[in-house]
Amino acid sequence: MSAAATPTAGAPPWTRSALFRRRIGWARRAEPRRSDERWPEGGTNDPGPSTRSGRPSDGWLRLARWSTMPGERKTAIAIGVLVAVLVGAVFELTRLGASDAGRPTRAGAASEVTTTAPPRAPTSTTRPPVGYQVQPGDTLTSIARRFGLSTAAIAAANQLTDPNSLTVGQTVLIPPVPPVQLVLAPADATDGQSVDLQLTGAKPSEMVTFRVDSPNGTFTGPPHTASTDGKVTATYTVDVGDPPGTYTVIADGSQGTTARADLRVSTGNS
Repeated sequence: MSAAATPTAGAPPWTRSALFRRRIGWARRAEPRRSDERWPEGGTNDPGPSTRSGRPSDGWLRLARWSTMPGERKTAIAIGVLVAVLVGAVFELTRLGASDAGRPTRAGAASEVTTTAPPRAPTSTTRPPVGYQVQPGDTLTSIARRFGLSTAAIAAANQLTDPNSLTVGQTVLIPPVPPVQLVLAPADATDGQSVDLQLTGAKPSEMVTFRVDSPNGTFTGPPHTASTDGKVTATYTVDVGDPPGTYTVIADGSQGTTARADLRVSTGNS
């Protein structure tokens, strides 16, 4: 220490006090710390919070032990904690699944509603009658041809007694077109028996041809003209000795009408 740092007898009191505190600070920094000495809280070398007794708290003691613990023991402790967490999660999921087992799911509720729903009434695809306003030059025959109907069908729908009584601007009801259907009578026949073929729903005056596909080959009959109400009637005779089986009857019209039906043929001895 230099001579200038030594206080003199004539120096002011505040100067001597300041030099004394400075010496005390140098001495404290030079003196080594003891392990049981209490560190001043908030100091630069403070290892952490301390208790009133002067010892470090339990948290810092545990941290110190973990820092000095061997690596193998740290790994074992970490694995043990992870296994405990997984076991707890599996147990909790199992408990939740058991509690929800009795509750109905959305799919189950939907199936119950579907099962108890009343059946829907069948809907018809046949259109209702429509109105047509008579134009200049229209006749009952031209209107029937335009809509693919017979004059008799339109006259019956409108209760017309005179087909020539139409006036311009009059509204005429047009009934729906009858469905195309081929009916066989009888549908089960034996060899040597005649079968009536009746087609409905054809266009008036349409040329219709019937064709029969049998195990012996194909038979095509002569063309027939549809009536004004769209009906065509023909007869087919099963020859004696024709093989049994299912025969297909097809009706083809010149204006696009087509229909088919099955004829079951058996031998006369069976």
